[in-house]
Amino acid sequence: MSALDQLLHQIANPSEIAWNEETYDLGLAGALSGADRATAVAKLIDNARVGDTRAILTLGHLQAVEALPMLQADGKSQEPWALAARRALVLLGHGPEVVQQIADDAVHARTKMARAISRKSSSPVSLVGRASITLIRSEAGSDLFCSAR
Repeated sequence: MSALDQLLHQIANPSEIAWNEETYDLGLAGALSGADRATAVAKLIDNARVGDTRAILTLGHLQAVEALPMLQADGKSQEPWALAARRALVLLGHGPEVVQQIADDAVHARTKMARAISRKSSSPVSLVGRASITLIRSEAGSDLFCSAR
Protein backbone atom coordinates (compact mmCIF):
# COMPACT_ATOMS: atom_id res chain seq x y z
CA MET A 1 0.00 0.00 0.00
CA SER A 2 1.43 3.39 -0.99
CA ALA A 3 1.94 6.24 1.48
CA LEU A 4 -1.03 8.05 -0.10
CA ASP A 5 -3.28 5.01 0.27
CA GLN A 6 -2.21 4.59 3.91
CA LEU A 7 -2.89 8.25 4.66
CA LEU A 8 -6.28 8.19 2.92
CA HIS A 9 -7.13 5.04 4.90
CA GLN A 10 -6.27 6.88 8.13
CA ILE A 11 -8.41 9.85 7.15
CA ALA A 12 -11.33 7.57 6.28
CA ASN A 13 -10.99 5.58 9.52
CA PRO A 14 -10.13 8.04 12.29
CA SER A 15 -11.34 5.62 14.97
CA GLU A 16 -8.21 3.55 14.27
CA ILE A 17 -6.01 6.42 15.47
CA ALA A 18 -5.18 6.91 19.16
CA TRP A 19 -7.51 9.44 20.79
CA ASN A 20 -4.61 11.70 21.78
CA GLU A 21 -3.06 11.99 18.30
CA GLU A 22 -3.55 15.55 17.09
CA THR A 23 -2.68 14.92 13.46
CA TYR A 24 -2.79 12.24 10.85
CA ASP A 25 0.55 10.49 10.23
CA LEU A 26 2.94 13.34 9.42
CA GLY A 27 5.58 10.87 8.25
CA LEU A 28 3.25 9.56 5.57
CA ALA A 29 1.91 12.99 4.68
CA GLY A 30 5.34 14.61 4.58
CA ALA A 31 6.68 11.95 2.23
CA LEU A 32 4.13 12.78 -0.46
CA SER A 33 4.92 14.98 -3.43
CA GLY A 34 3.36 16.08 -6.69
CA ALA A 35 -0.06 14.66 -7.50
CA ASP A 36 -0.11 12.45 -4.38
CA ARG A 37 0.45 15.47 -2.14
CA ALA A 38 -2.23 17.44 -3.99
CA THR A 39 -4.69 14.56 -3.54
CA ALA A 40 -3.92 14.28 0.18
CA VAL A 41 -4.15 18.05 0.75
CA ALA A 42 -7.49 18.20 -1.10
CA LYS A 43 -8.89 15.40 1.10
CA LEU A 44 -7.54 17.08 4.25
CA ILE A 45 -9.16 20.38 3.20
CA ASP A 46 -12.48 18.60 2.59
CA ASN A 47 -12.34 17.09 6.07
CA ALA A 48 -11.15 20.34 7.66
CA ARG A 49 -14.18 22.18 6.26
CA VAL A 50 -16.45 19.99 8.39
CA GLY A 51 -14.41 20.38 11.56
CA ASP A 52 -11.85 17.55 11.47
CA THR A 53 -9.22 19.03 13.80
CA ARG A 54 -6.67 16.36 12.88
CA ALA A 55 -6.99 17.42 9.25
CA ILE A 56 -6.68 21.09 10.21
CA LEU A 57 -3.49 20.57 12.21
CA THR A 58 -2.03 18.23 9.60
CA LEU A 59 -2.49 20.97 7.00
CA GLY A 60 -0.60 23.37 9.25
CA HIS A 61 2.27 20.96 9.79
CA LEU A 62 2.46 20.28 6.05
CA GLN A 63 2.70 24.01 5.32
CA ALA A 64 -0.27 23.55 2.98
CA VAL A 65 -0.74 27.13 1.81
CA GLU A 66 -3.58 25.85 -0.37
CA ALA A 67 -5.64 25.71 2.81
CA LEU A 68 -4.81 29.25 3.92
CA PRO A 69 -8.09 30.97 2.88
CA MET A 70 -10.18 28.31 4.62
CA LEU A 71 -8.00 28.37 7.75
CA GLN A 72 -8.11 32.17 7.89
CA ALA A 73 -11.91 32.15 7.72
CA ASP A 74 -12.22 29.37 10.30
CA GLY A 75 -9.59 30.94 12.56
CA LYS A 76 -11.68 34.10 12.83
CA SER A 77 -14.96 32.23 13.24
CA GLN A 78 -16.82 30.93 16.27
CA GLU A 79 -16.81 27.33 14.99
CA PRO A 80 -15.85 24.67 17.55
CA TRP A 81 -12.71 23.95 15.50
CA ALA A 82 -11.61 27.59 15.30
CA LEU A 83 -8.92 27.04 17.95
CA ALA A 84 -7.34 24.29 15.81
CA ALA A 85 -7.50 26.60 12.77
CA ARG A 86 -5.68 29.31 14.74
CA ARG A 87 -2.99 26.79 15.73
CA ALA A 88 -2.61 25.79 12.06
CA LEU A 89 -2.29 29.46 11.09
CA VAL A 90 0.55 29.86 13.60
CA LEU A 91 2.27 26.83 12.05
CA LEU A 92 1.86 28.44 8.62
CA GLY A 93 3.42 31.69 9.83
CA HIS A 94 0.15 33.62 10.00
CA GLY A 95 -0.23 33.78 13.78
CA PRO A 96 -0.23 37.59 13.93
CA GLU A 97 -3.49 37.60 11.95
CA VAL A 98 -5.30 35.82 14.77
CA VAL A 99 -3.34 37.01 17.80
CA GLN A 100 -6.44 38.69 19.30
CA GLN A 101 -8.45 35.46 19.02
CA ILE A 102 -5.53 33.49 20.51
CA ALA A 103 -5.47 35.93 23.41
CA ASP A 104 -9.23 35.50 23.83
CA ASP A 105 -8.73 31.70 23.83
CA ALA A 106 -6.20 32.09 26.63
CA VAL A 107 -8.52 34.23 28.70
CA HIS A 108 -11.70 32.22 28.18
CA ALA A 109 -10.32 28.68 28.18
CA ARG A 110 -8.48 28.61 31.49
CA THR A 111 -8.59 24.86 31.91
CA LYS A 112 -7.00 24.21 28.52
CA MET A 113 -4.39 26.91 28.93
CA ALA A 114 -3.48 25.95 32.48
CA ARG A 115 -1.74 22.81 31.29
CA ALA A 116 0.26 24.84 28.77
CA ILE A 117 1.43 27.34 31.37
CA SER A 118 3.20 25.77 34.31
CA ARG A 119 5.06 28.78 35.70
CA LYS A 120 3.61 31.21 38.22
CA SER A 121 5.38 34.18 36.65
CA SER A 122 4.96 35.79 33.26
CA SER A 123 5.80 33.51 30.41
CA PRO A 124 5.91 34.88 26.85
CA VAL A 125 4.48 32.63 24.18
CA SER A 126 6.16 33.39 20.88
CA LEU A 127 4.13 33.26 17.70
CA VAL A 128 5.63 32.98 14.28
CA GLY A 129 6.07 36.52 13.08
CA ARG A 130 6.30 39.71 15.08
CA ALA A 131 3.46 39.15 17.52
CA SER A 132 3.61 37.56 20.94
CA ILE A 133 1.30 37.12 23.88
CA THR A 134 2.15 36.97 27.53
CA LEU A 135 0.11 34.77 29.80
CA ILE A 136 0.18 35.48 33.52
CA ARG A 137 -1.11 33.24 36.29
CA SER A 138 -1.90 34.62 39.71
CA GLU A 139 0.04 33.40 42.72
CA ALA A 140 -2.93 31.18 43.54
CA GLY A 141 -2.75 29.77 40.04
CA SER A 142 -6.44 30.25 39.43
CA ASP A 143 -6.63 33.50 37.46
CA LEU A 144 -5.23 33.85 33.98
CA PHE A 145 -4.54 37.17 32.34
CA CYS A 146 -3.35 37.78 28.84
CA SER A 147 -1.75 40.66 27.03
CA ALA A 148 -1.04 40.76 23.33
CA ARG A 149 1.51 42.90 21.54
